[in-house]
Amino acid sequence: MKHDLIRTGDADSFRQIEDPNGEVVLSYCRRCRMGEGELEKECGGEFEMELRQLINKHSKENESDTPDYILAGYLLNCLDAFTRATQRRDDYKY
Repeated sequence: MKHDLIRTGDADSFRQIEDPNGEVVLSYCRRCRMGEGELEKECGGEFEMELRQLINKHSKENESDTPDYILAGYLLNCLDAFTRATQRRDDYKY
């Protein structure tokens, strides 16, 4: 899924990503809430955002000194790999 970036003039824009004239100067996705420097990866949407919040709530990023968005992305990739594996297993059975 592509990022849904906040643009200048959008009602949900906020001061931290705007310059003094109200122009949006930092990229920020309204869906997954990733910002500048994190947007190389495809948008994971609300689930990824909630997963990142859960990781932060329990300070799980501290154990490996790894940013929450990297851990959340890894876990999402694990889920995708498991889904593909179970699909292949099901195809093999029939």
